[in-house]
Amino acid sequence: MGDVWLDHKMQQLGKRGTSRLRVRLLAKLITTRETLGAELRDLSYFGARLDCRTPPQPGKEVVVQWDRFDAFGMVVWSNHDCCGVRFFDPVGPEVLIATRDLDDVEHIHSSNELSRREAKDFVNGNIRR
Repeated sequence: MGDVWLDHKMQQLGKRGTSRLRVRLLAKLITTRETLGAELRDLSYFGARLDCRTPPQPGKEVVVQWDRFDAFGMVVWSNHDCCGVRFFDPVGPEVLIATRDLDDVEHIHSSNELSRREAKDFVNGNIRR
């Protein structure tokens, strides 16, 4: 009976069994052939989503590196500007907490956010052109 309940709960969660930490941090995707600049968009114990100009193809082994952390895994999906990586070994809760704290300090703002802030500052008289 317990197994049926667990299966039902997992179906309710969908594919992902754990939540993801939403972040926006500079990162690198390192393959055997190249190092790509990337943006870490979300992170969980078991994987990450990264924005990248030319992401590696699914099946490619990569190291995801951000700040002082890194994780080894495989690209499981990719499209024209982002990819998903499943880690071979889960990252610990201390890494997720430190990454959350890092995002509070080093969060990268999108160009839309920057434009919106600049417009607001201009309207409030803080920026003169």
